[in-house]
Amino acid sequence: MEASMLITKSAGARIVKLALLMMAATATVAAEPVSFTSFDIPGATSYFVAGLNDEGLLAGSWLTADGSEVGFIRFPDGRISTPIVDPNDNSGLTVLRAMNDEGVIAGFYGANVSNGLLLTEGKFRTVDFPGALSTALRGINNLGDVSGTYSVVDLNADEFGFIIPRRGPPISFKLSDPTGTGIVVGGINDLRQLVGYYTDATSTLVGFLRQPSGQFVSVIVPGALSTQVYGINDCGLVVGVWGDGSTAHGFYGRPGNLHSFDVPGAAATFAQGINNEGRIAGRYATADGVPHAFISGILAAASCL
Repeated sequence: MEASMLITKSAGARIVKLALLMMAATATVAAEPVSFTSFDIPGATSYFVAGLNDEGLLAGSWLTADGSEVGFIRFPDGRISTPIVDPNDNSGLTVLRAMNDEGVIAGFYGANVSNGLLLTEGKFRTVDFPGALSTALRGINNLGDVSGTYSVVDLNADEFGFIIPRRGPPISFKLSDPTGTGIVVGGINDLRQLVGYYTDATSTLVGFLRQPSGQFVSVIVPGALSTQVYGINDCGLVVGVWGDGSTAHGFYGRPGNLHSFDVPGAAATFAQGINNEGRIAGRYATADGVPHAFISGILAAASCL
């Protein structure tokens, strides 16, 4: 019964939506200026803001002064929820990472050994990959599929990526690069494309896009010393962070055609979520080191609609 709460849209409507998004993905859109809305939570020392859905809801997490991490929801009118903590969290770490259009939120809790969580209409449910020692959910799509990483031996670096489909058996996978370690799987779209990053043999962070067939495609910003991919929308546009050795910048686009951006006035920009409208969410820091969260206006080149 709990699983049935993950999705209420009809299969027919979903197929039509995906078809329209795939056609839109081939269109050429002229670049245009984009606005950014900044927001702050009193007492926050950092943010992770990735769970942006098409209804205008935004889920994320913020770090408190005592080092605890708690979740939050930002509503379309700018209101921000009270801190959200999984009732099973006894270590001060509740992370909200993704939200679908039904408002179902995926994340994880636990500082040392983590467990995946789903939050539906105020009710928490623990979701772990079968047989895993530690599980972190970081993605959920409108089908109710969830994605993330898990480990069975090493708690210092997740060993496997996974998809737990709404229907059917769980899917486990490893990196295509045999020298890669510390896989971090992020968002998943309705086509079951998912994104993430890992550490290669030279200790460089490398982004990837995994296709439904299991093929891995590298996502690397030209000239970057590190590339981390966090989110993907339904027409395959990805979003993430790249580093130049001195600071961080946001990016969006497709593998081989990535566009860098910075929030105006930011000393560092971290793009962490994207929706089908072409809005991007994340965090940034100003020159004085103060952190802020942001959500962008509609970026035409990142939109599926």
